Amino acid sequence: MSNTTQHSNVNPKSTNQPTHDNRNGINSSTHKPSPNGSPSKFITSKMATESSSGLQSVNILQKKSRLVNLAPELQLEIFSYCTPHNLCQLAGTCKAINKIVKPILWSKLDMIMTNAPDYQDWRRGCLNEERMDKMARATRLFNDSDLGYGSVTKIMMFMGGEPERQNGKAATEGDLLELVKERIQDGRMPNVRYLHVELCRDYLFRDGFPQLAGSPKSRAGRLIQALKTYSRSKAQSDFCLELSYSCSSIKDILPDFNYSNLTFLNLSFKNPIADRGGLKNYTEHSNQAYDILALTKLLSAATNLRDLGLLPRPVTPRVEDEMPHRPQPASTKLLQALQTALFGLKKHRSLHVCDFMFDPSFFPAPPSNVKYVCYSCLERVSKSWWDQFAAYDFPIVETMVIHYQGELADLPSRRNWWRGIDDGKTAVEDGGYDGLQHWKFKIHNVAISTLREFICDEERCHLLPTDLVECIVRKNKNIQDEWEEILAKRYADNLSAECKGRLVSPLKDKVMQQIQKRLQDQFLDRFRDGRNGRNEEEEVRLFMTAYAKEMMHWIQGKNQHKYFGELITTAKRLSFEDF
Repeated sequence: MSNTTQHSNVNPKSTNQPTHDNRNGINSSTHKPSPNGSPSKFITSKMATESSSGLQSVNILQKKSRLVNLAPELQLEIFSYCTPHNLCQLAGTCKAINKIVKPILWSKLDMIMTNAPDYQDWRRGCLNEERMDKMARATRLFNDSDLGYGSVTKIMMFMGGEPERQNGKAATEGDLLELVKERIQDGRMPNVRYLHVELCRDYLFRDGFPQLAGSPKSRAGRLIQALKTYSRSKAQSDFCLELSYSCSSIKDILPDFNYSNLTFLNLSFKNPIADRGGLKNYTEHSNQAYDILALTKLLSAATNLRDLGLLPRPVTPRVEDEMPHRPQPASTKLLQALQTALFGLKKHRSLHVCDFMFDPSFFPAPPSNVKYVCYSCLERVSKSWWDQFAAYDFPIVETMVIHYQGELADLPSRRNWWRGIDDGKTAVEDGGYDGLQHWKFKIHNVAISTLREFICDEERCHLLPTDLVECIVRKNKNIQDEWEEILAKRYADNLSAECKGRLVSPLKDKVMQQIQKRLQDQFLDRFRDGRNGRNEEEEVRLFMTAYAKEMMHWIQGKNQHKYFGELITTAKRLSFEDF
């Protein structure tokens, strides 16, 4: 005992040999403690200020042990900031962490029911039936406690394929669908909060249920029935339904869902156009009136709908080239009821409309709470549609997208001959369409003034009003800085190209360079003064005047009399005062 005490009281200064503490990375010969402080305090301060690999590993172990001992609510809050990849790495550190992380991982899982391992492959008609069935068989070998089905919060169903290629079986008859249905019905998946159903291929639907040809109700249909029952048992705040549906007729949409839980609807349906048999003949075989009623009923029930996409697909039967394609007329009362249902969506935040809805003159105005709108494929809408667009103020819309995705990239064809309607009437009230109208027109002004972002591929949209972008930019100050220079440059480039195409002499490039900047400056001056920036007639006159003057000087200086005829032709277009 005395020897031990004597050894412990040895003064470190009495030794001449340098001492090293390799464990803590401290060299006592270079880092001697202060005579006024104890060695333990010195070492503690150095550990707090200097990091080393040994100290880092100790700190990590201490943090992990403390993380396990935290309250479950705090653990969930911490792990919510981790990506699935981070969670997988954490799950392998220890059993305690694995027990916490596993339910979180399954809750982040997108359980996708499809007939292909990859969604993009599914669109190409690929099939992987074995993978779905193998997963189902492997699942039945384990107890539910060993898996995380009870923690699944999201189910996504993509159904497609072609029955003649045997591609529809996995999507509608797979064992995994039956397994999930059993767990839904038995209450072993009580945490499902999100359901996304994308149903395609018209042949899969009979009486509202996806089926293969000649088969009884499929497993997919039975799973959807189980999910319907499940959705009706949940409050609006506990369940979210997203539905993307491609069908021949809206009236065939899946019934009995609790549509008050519907938050996203992307609806693609056929929009008939009359054939050569005439409007009356084609109307007899159309479900348009039923579709309008069905859509009105659906929107009226979807009180929590936030995102809506209405994507009609015009169906034009084969007709002879000399026969014009006419839009099928729609009832004004039915369209007014549909618009009322749209205005009733108080939680609506985004709207995407493609092409015209049932009638070329029907403008589906978004509710007052929408902040994002997108209109695409507008080559078939009438002038009346654009007049209504210009008059609507879009109260709080911050982002507007107008883009072109249609098949017409050049001048309008016979398909667009109804664009001349300008009295706000529908096809029925107007008494038909009386002939081809000139498709270039202006709206002169717009009511919307709240935009913060505006996207429009105007260069491809030949069938838009010629002053659409200019009117929108002038009225919305938040986008003017971005769009003014674009408009001016685009205007000058287009006009210069048009004028340049009329000339053949070598002077046209020189004149173009001189007048290009002037065209842009004059456009901006007119635009910022509140006038119409476009003035094609005056600008062409300006260009031709400058060109004529340059030609006169060049002919006189170079004695190029062969271009004198072109100068005379140009002079005939100008008044005497221009010279």
